[in-house]
Amino acid sequence: MKNRGWIEQYKRSTITGVQYAYGRCSQAKINAEIAILQEMFALGGHGYRILSATCNFFTCAYRLGQDLVVHTYMNRYLVPWED
Repeated sequence: MKNRGWIEQYKRSTITGVQYAYGRCSQAKINAEIAILQEMFALGGHGYRILSATCNFFTCAYRLGQDLVVHTYMNRYLVPWED
């Protein structure tokens, strides 16, 4: 069920970077985003979006083929895309 929730969050999200999710974000968040974007480009992914952002953490995702790659604070998930 969590997978479906992430897909729905991805479809609704229009936030394309931590600088848009936070008024002013920490260098740690910027560094984390850079690492995730480098991974996405290296793998041929596209469509990076922020799914949620709290004062301490953010969750983001991008499309990779027929899947959604979701990054949380602690983990990376490969979620099969469901329409």
